[in-house]
Amino acid sequence: MRTEVVFYKIRDTKSGLFSSGGCAPHFSKKGKTWRRLQDVRAHISQLRGYAVSSYASAELIEVRQVISETVVTSQSITAFTGQMAQDKETKKERIAQAEARRQEEEERALLARLQQKWGTPPADPT
Repeated sequence: MRTEVVFYKIRDTKSGLFSSGGCAPHFSKKGKTWRRLQDVRAHISQLRGYAVSSYASAELIEVRQVISETVVTSQSITAFTGQMAQDKETKKERIAQAEARRQEEEERALLARLQQKWGTPPADPT
């Protein structure tokens, strides 16, 4: 199966940068990508004065990507929601473990402060 995807960009021929689109376009490495030619036409039509002149040295780039293989996978909704529930439980467990570690560290810090203040208690004779 072969699929073709087309998109459009406006490139400044002097700098090689791409238009950001919008009412006051500027040029950047990434720029804006339009999916339809009519959207590019609408963008250019909305420009007035200076903004139109900023495209004096610009060109319209049409990019065609040919996708020769599309991989589709499926999963039952029951399995998907089951995985969501399992992920949620795993996250809860990780949060509980982190909270337990935090609590233990807090208690150890308190013990260290108390020992520093009052000294280490004598060993239990039993």
